[in-house]
Amino acid sequence: MTAAGRRRRGFTLIELLVVISIITFLIGLLLPALSRAREAARTAACLSNLRQLAVGIGLYLDDQNDGLPAGVMLGPTYRGFTFGGKWVKPTSLLRNGVFAAPKPYERPLNRYVQTGVNLGRPGDPDPVIDAIDLPLFACPSDKSFNYQEAFYAPEAKFGLSDYDAAGTSYSYNVFWSLDSNPREARRRVRSLILTDASRYVSVLDDSAEWALWFHRTNSIPHHGIVDRHSMLFYDGHAGQIDIDPADLITSQYMVVFENNER
Repeated sequence: MTAAGRRRRGFTLIELLVVISIITFLIGLLLPALSRAREAARTAACLSNLRQLAVGIGLYLDDQNDGLPAGVMLGPTYRGFTFGGKWVKPTSLLRNGVFAAPKPYERPLNRYVQTGVNLGRPGDPDPVIDAIDLPLFACPSDKSFNYQEAFYAPEAKFGLSDYDAAGTSYSYNVFWSLDSNPREARRRVRSLILTDASRYVSVLDDSAEWALWFHRTNSIPHHGIVDRHSMLFYDGHAGQIDIDPADLITSQYMVVFENNER
């Protein structure tokens, strides 16, 4: 055998291109599946957050004689997001001003769901309050846009998540009680919990609030599926629910949802 014959044969350019093409094809097949798996994990974490919030809401209702953890009234109706969560980022439009978001120690549900966590107190400097993280109120898919700042602007605001802009990815359902006095609101909540708890929404993701309050069909859901939102019901179950913001009855009362857990 000659020296040339004994030399190891290398890959040709064509062979390398074929291998690269095959690898690229396989990656193209796998990436969507990996993306779906990651989003499924985020959705599961989001629904787990809501179920844990349900425990805290139950404790709150028992402790407060069925009073709702609706939070601080900011304007005529703007209070659903103040029921719990952290302080907003310094760049949020809700940091200061007439409708400034409350701090963690001012949000009523926090001490029922984040036991053992320092919620701060009046007089604490900004860096202390800014460092408080309350992950139960953060949807893992809540990334780079929010609707709460839209009360200052006519569209969703990009750059901050709901969690960073409003302190929570979720909103407490106060729509049905807007025309009720506190005593009537408590009576109505107790009646609904006793008679139809599995269909009555207590907490919803922030983009669902936007869709239902403004009847918008073009809301940007946290989990990327149009008109599907994370919902918590008063019996403690949570699910990804398909809603129709054009249905004015559903939008007004927010009690006529089917239990489409996914």
